[in-house]
Amino acid sequence: MEAGKVLLDSGQAYGARFLRQRRLKLSLGQSFGHALSPVLGIHPQALEPNLAGRKLRVFGKPHDFPSKLRHEKSALGKPAVQNVGNVIFALPNFRGNSEDPFPILWQGQPHPHICHDLLSSVPRLGAKSETLRIKAIPEDFRVEEQLSVQPKARGPYALYRVEKRNITTLEAAQKLSRLLKVKPSAIVFPALKDKVAVAIQHCTVKAPARSIPREIKNASISAELLGYLERHLSPRDLAENRFIVTVREIPGEEAVRVQERFMLIGRQGFPNYFDLQRFGSWSKSLGFPGKLLLLGDWEGVLRAYLAEPLLGDPPAVLRLKRLARENWGNWPLLKEHAPKGNLRSVLTFLCDHPEDFKRAVNLITPRVLSLWLSAYQSFLWNRVASFSLERLLPEKTQLKYPFGEFVSPRWPLPAEVLGNLKGLEIPLPSAKAKPEGIVAEALSTVLAKEGLRPEMLKARGVERAFLAKGTRALWVMPKEPAILEEGEDELFPGHRKIVLSFSLPPGSYATLFLRLLREEFGKGENHA
Repeated sequence: MEAGKVLLDSGQAYGARFLRQRRLKLSLGQSFGHALSPVLGIHPQALEPNLAGRKLRVFGKPHDFPSKLRHEKSALGKPAVQNVGNVIFALPNFRGNSEDPFPILWQGQPHPHICHDLLSSVPRLGAKSETLRIKAIPEDFRVEEQLSVQPKARGPYALYRVEKRNITTLEAAQKLSRLLKVKPSAIVFPALKDKVAVAIQHCTVKAPARSIPREIKNASISAELLGYLERHLSPRDLAENRFIVTVREIPGEEAVRVQERFMLIGRQGFPNYFDLQRFGSWSKSLGFPGKLLLLGDWEGVLRAYLAEPLLGDPPAVLRLKRLARENWGNWPLLKEHAPKGNLRSVLTFLCDHPEDFKRAVNLITPRVLSLWLSAYQSFLWNRVASFSLERLLPEKTQLKYPFGEFVSPRWPLPAEVLGNLKGLEIPLPSAKAKPEGIVAEALSTVLAKEGLRPEMLKARGVERAFLAKGTRALWVMPKEPAILEEGEDELFPGHRKIVLSFSLPPGSYATLFLRLLREEFGKGENHA
């Protein structure tokens, strides 16, 4: 099985796996899902929603490609461009110029944006047969946010209930700002939700003097006015998140085992780690830019923003970053190629102040800097939690991430161990955090390995971003875990599907809960 790339009308490339180099015979404009459906042996509906209606860009002959691209060689020593039926694939590991399509593999790992946009890279939960899929279609992952505040009949901030499908929360906010004709800064969502999902969440809008609509409907979002509040929503206003998740492509003989494991973890709980979505700012070359902010490495921070690939970067940004890496310090050239927005503003400043990196960093959107600090703080918290679990758990496995491994238990857990885990709170690492006991030892060890001291956990020199304060439970207990349905999988014939429901506190990750279903029932991988 080989990973390839397909050019789409959007100018981006999304990964496509074709089995044993089987050739696709496609007609001009034929949809991607229907083209790959017979090759992958799955229902086209499982592919179509993840491509948001994009069509294949079809070339009649190989010479329709730019000459430079056509004559390059891939790392496999074969021509970089092949004509497969009427569709041209670029082979994996190919490296060409800045106009080339973006690869499915990034630094040896599936790129996270590709993983969310194409079924061939949709997260698989794993098992002996390497199956179990989540998010085959957005409707497979439903989440509804529950609020702890009640709206009023009047107030300066309008409260909307928003339903989005297959877009990020930030994209939903942008759409709402256009539909309501208000500035993006006037809209606040207290939490981010998964893109490949049907998500119901809430936002507040600083109400303009004119009237605002009670209902909004769009292709990817709808919104209903619930009332008004005296202030913007904040994370503390969230009570819980309710999930309904469909797990697909389960071999028939494993269906009972998956259900048993879900109910076991649902009743005993799991580590409250921050999951991969939190770490989109990580870079294989630079690590976490949030750490660079704490160290005052201003040029390193700018490299993360302008030049070095980060785990969550979209293809358009990665193309600009490749140009920046090749022309670092040539700010006029980079400004010429930068899109309108904050990137161009930072580069405009650097054109006039080419070495004032600290002031340039402070021109980066504060939300970006805050997310970077939050990601690194979350990484440190995960490390402290992992160290603590290493001491508390009788039997352990390892959860692997691109930036390291974290300790995870082997279920079932003894009652005494479970009792110790449930009551443990871990402070978010900061200069003012005051951990005690095993947590204090864990934080000291983690910071030493990172080359930091507690007093360094403060973003000095950054004007509008800071590390959060507070605590987070080491262990999370799902509420009301239940199996709603088990039956034939209509998208993957010959397999079973299971529909699960559960609730989690704000900030806990359903994707981590689902990932833990991958372990064999009563066993684990990489035993410690």
